Amino acid sequence: MTPLTVSTQVTIMIFAPLAVGAVFTFLSVWLSGRNATKNARRQNDLAARLKLADFRQAWIDQLRASLSELQSLGLSSTNETKEMQDLYRLGAKIRLLMNRKDVNYGTLSNLIDLLTMNADFEGRCKVVKDMTPLS
Repeated sequence: MTPLTVSTQVTIMIFAPLAVGAVFTFLSVWLSGRNATKNARRQNDLAARLKLADFRQAWIDQLRASLSELQSLGLSSTNETKEMQDLYRLGAKIRLLMNRKDVNYGTLSNLIDLLTMNADFEGRCKVVKDMTPLS
């Protein structure tokens, strides 16, 4: 093996640390970019879940408000045309807001029908009494 010349030794001493530094710099930039991408993806997923939760809460609030309005209107209704239209409109809105796959959908739908068709006050009171816990 031939001994290294002084100029070769100087070259190795200068450029070897530069080459190693360049490799480490490249790796650190690459890892930082990869971590930033993962963090951005996680933040987007979290934001999407939070937005979905907001939409779901608004839907539940609207369903509850419609149910309470239907029940109060059903108890105070005097069977006038305008009030009956409001009862039918609220019943249809509640059916549209409800999940058809819910186990209580059929029962609640039947109670809405009974509330809109029942002319006597006592009958409507019984329907509302049955509807409240189911809602």
